[in-house]
Amino acid sequence: MSPSAWRELNRAESSFWLLSEVSSMNFAVFAKCKGEVSDAALSAVCDQMMDSYPMAQASVDVSSGKPVFVRAEGKVAVKRTSGDWTQDFARELILPFSFPGAFWRVTVHDLERAVFQIAITFHHSVADGRSGFSFMLDFLRRLDQYPAQLETERREFPSDRFAPFLRNAKSPRLTTDSMPWFAKRSQPSSPQMDCFTLEKEETSRLVSRARENKCTVHGWIGAAQILSLSSLFGDDRSHTLALSTPADVRSRLYGGAPDAGLELCISLVTTAIAATEMGTVARELSQHIRSELASDAFLQFYEALPDPVTLLSNPKGLTLFATMMQRGVQASVLSNVGIVSPPVFQKIAVESMSFTVHPMITQPVFVTVTTFEGRMHFVLNHDSNRWESRTFDSFLESFRNSLAG
Repeated sequence: MSPSAWRELNRAESSFWLLSEVSSMNFAVFAKCKGEVSDAALSAVCDQMMDSYPMAQASVDVSSGKPVFVRAEGKVAVKRTSGDWTQDFARELILPFSFPGAFWRVTVHDLERAVFQIAITFHHSVADGRSGFSFMLDFLRRLDQYPAQLETERREFPSDRFAPFLRNAKSPRLTTDSMPWFAKRSQPSSPQMDCFTLEKEETSRLVSRARENKCTVHGWIGAAQILSLSSLFGDDRSHTLALSTPADVRSRLYGGAPDAGLELCISLVTTAIAATEMGTVARELSQHIRSELASDAFLQFYEALPDPVTLLSNPKGLTLFATMMQRGVQASVLSNVGIVSPPVFQKIAVESMSFTVHPMITQPVFVTVTTFEGRMHFVLNHDSNRWESRTFDSFLESFRNSLAG
């Protein structure tokens, strides 16, 4: 390795690097804020974050034939704009990161005077939702204190905590119904984001229903997602569909409370389930996710993917991988980061927080949930070029009504 290199990407990091090479897997954390923020403050805080978080300094070099973390060159990209931030950002989200630049960037959308939406976009190989929110809160804290430069405990570059838990688990073959309104990718992506919020009373009702049905909140929302997709078949048959859950595995990897640095510490649990009745689906989802995370095969998602080094050694390796992914099981995604509680700042007031992920090739829709001050914020991200006309609107309406009813 070169003197600027830290280490090879571990199995999880290299898998997300590989997935992003064939279909953007970038994700972003948003915060809507009241207050003033200057370009000078944004630039200074980006520099501070680079100094404070080793993974924020990282880029990925593959010139040796394997993905390696190296020190990024240049400044973090900062963009400032105004207007319809939702669709502008949906298109911006999928823009690739490239060596030797850093694998995160900042966008500020000025909504009105002293009101702005800030987004930090990450390549998924350097972060996950939990660490992304922690990073955003520290970013806002430093913006709030600017021009003061706040000290942060120096962290070591994260080691590979995945290797001891990889057991070459064989992933089960999932049998699901394909979704006829969701086409294979045959043209460039046309990303679209839709957002809605459950108010406090609606959120409280949803949590109560989950408890009454002896399932998790995630299971209840996932059941609504599965049944709303099933309703698009237009008949009364029960369909078997798949739902993927990005699950935090820090407790398994660290064996205790980990440091809140920037890092990728998730696995993906995919559940194939018959779309029968809401409570039944919710309980089965909840139980399957719990059992998978407690098993020795909790990292089987990564073990099922090809080794990036093998693919890079073949000139057509990435093309072959993209073809293989197109043939995979179609699974919508639900990612629930839980409750986010920012501190009270002096100059900036945080009004809401949420996040989004661009779905990969086999994912019809990527749904994210963030609970902020008793309200649930949902963001749905999909490729409109791959859905039949108006079909997504029908799904969205059904999903929203199922959660709020």
